Amino acid sequence: MAEPAKKLKRTAKTSSSPQKPKVLKHKQGSVVENQAPVEESEDSDDNANQLQAPLTFEENSNTSFDSDSQPEDILNVLLTDEDSCEMEVEESSPDPIQRRLAENFLPRTIEITGKINVDCVLIPICALLNSGGGVLVITIADYSKCENPFKKLDVFWQNLETRLESMIKPSSYDEVFDRVVEQDKIQLFINATDHWCTMEYNLMLPGESKVSVPSRRNTVELLSNKPIGKNKTFSYCKVRLEELPLLPKHFLYEQKLDFHESKKIQLTNFKSGNGLLHNNNRTQHKKIVNQISAFANGSGGIILIGVNDDGTVLGQNLDSEGNRKEDVKERVELIVQGMKWSCTPESNLHWKVDFIPVGQDKDCCYVVAISVAGIKGGVFTKSPKSYELRPGDDGEETIHLLEFKEWKQRMLRETNKIMLQNESKAMREVNEKFNALSISDRVLLTVKGSVGKIRESFFAVGKGCPISPKGFESNLPEAAQLVIRRLKRCLREVATVHFLLPPVHYIPV
Repeated sequence: MAEPAKKLKRTAKTSSSPQKPKVLKHKQGSVVENQAPVEESEDSDDNANQLQAPLTFEENSNTSFDSDSQPEDILNVLLTDEDSCEMEVEESSPDPIQRRLAENFLPRTIEITGKINVDCVLIPICALLNSGGGVLVITIADYSKCENPFKKLDVFWQNLETRLESMIKPSSYDEVFDRVVEQDKIQLFINATDHWCTMEYNLMLPGESKVSVPSRRNTVELLSNKPIGKNKTFSYCKVRLEELPLLPKHFLYEQKLDFHESKKIQLTNFKSGNGLLHNNNRTQHKKIVNQISAFANGSGGIILIGVNDDGTVLGQNLDSEGNRKEDVKERVELIVQGMKWSCTPESNLHWKVDFIPVGQDKDCCYVVAISVAGIKGGVFTKSPKSYELRPGDDGEETIHLLEFKEWKQRMLRETNKIMLQNESKAMREVNEKFNALSISDRVLLTVKGSVGKIRESFFAVGKGCPISPKGFESNLPEAAQLVIRRLKRCLREVATVHFLLPPVHYIPV
């Protein structure tokens, strides 16, 4: 039996047509659930008429409820305002059998005694953020087995909250999320943001000594940087391979280089093992993929494999079966083709591999130089991770991972909207600096305060009625010239007269 609510106060109206309920969020209580289906009776018409009037419950009221005819917890009866679909609920105990009142509702189960996979919670949160918001109910399966569950939960939530803040930027955590903890259950209320959310952009930017993860703004700027020109193959290159730093034609073993790592040079050295850049060498793969993405999204760069971070040349032995120059070049090509480019990557145009020999009795020892051009439109290590809810075959909402083209279209569509808003704002600011003057059936825009200055400069009338510019009278109609001559004659009879010439309809260009 559910505990009675501490405070019951609600005014609601029914709607003639069913409406989809919106997400119900509150600070202290838990999610409120729907009333179980009510069987129709002979008095259903009378009941419907009674429901047309607003229904109000007040704390400490004289209203009594019959236990045989009323639900045990009156908060299980939900009536919402048909205009706002909102209500206030405080400290109710829901029936766990009923479905939560929310447009989108997703359950998840975790264990906090071992290592928690944060992605199992981040994925549904991302889907809810991109689908209008909703409620995520997290059940802690091993809550009773854990000695200090709240301490474990705090550690887990600290890691989760950091990832959430990164995912919803520029929105803040407080604007989007509201958490309610009830022993072995966590209810996370999620409000939709005004922008598309992505878990992982899988995009890198160059640094002086390491690559960095871009912000959402960086990603949007890269996607918006489209090539210009008919020859798009070349126009995708903002920095060509020929513009990269020149490399020596050979190195000496244990030679100290006179240059260091920068935004265009990356030094690294791998143990050959079962083959340089072999599929099994995930660490090597990840490092090279990240660096290629970073250089492509920057101003291009060169990766030198076989040189320590301190600039000491060691080289890579490429003399064994399956680990020769042609094998390494083929693996680099597979890495490049497996990434997500804004264009179709071509060898010797967008990227290339060179093998610089290392001398001093070192046969088949090379420094592998991977050169990458600066590319417009963004180069991703793999498809970004972004989710949304879509109807499944059974009609239930399921989590859907967006493909790269889908995700890119969503981001660019949002970017274009922002650009239009900025252009409208800029246009309003420009228009505020102008005055609109009606001339016959047209409108002339002039800078504020300019009309008076122009009139004073060109149509000033001084002592003795000299009119500037000279010869202006000859451009006026005969009737106007006659008026000016009369005015001059009158002014000559008066010693001092300050007079402004009335505005005329003819303005010389």
